[in-house]
Amino acid sequence: MGGKGQFEDKWAYDPKAASLKPDSVPTEESDGPIRPLTGGLYIDDDPTAEPDKDIFYGYLRFTPPDRVTSVTSSGNPEQVARWLGPEHRFSSHGTYELFGAAISFAATSKSGTVLYQGVIGPGALTLALDSRSLINGHRAHRTYHFEPIDFPD
Repeated sequence: MGGKGQFEDKWAYDPKAASLKPDSVPTEESDGPIRPLTGGLYIDDDPTAEPDKDIFYGYLRFTPPDRVTSVTSSGNPEQVARWLGPEHRFSSHGTYELFGAAISFAATSKSGTVLYQGVIGPGALTLALDSRSLINGHRAHRTYHFEPIDFPD
């Protein structure tokens, strides 16, 4: 962690164009950066669906010391928790960097990489993330909420 963010070479981040304004980024607390929670899943508040199709949710799982796993699934959080781990072969993986309450990471799968950056909300119960796919150029702003989950051993 620390130093320049991993987006320096991959994504020329323009705070003026981002949906997260610099004034909305909380400052670093005295005990260090705010960390994402690890005892559950962050779930996209805006699932995708097509008529007569399943609803798909974006899930993020953070594990120590600085790993993130990302997947899109029609499963509910309890179902996803049964199989989503740091080494799951059909999900995307990366490491995250923290800067106060700001977070950035790149999640890479066999298909390619998606870049994320945003802020961790109060109590780390929400994440507000801008993303950019290096696979197809898609950009999005999503809010994720934390749901505590007991993961199988």
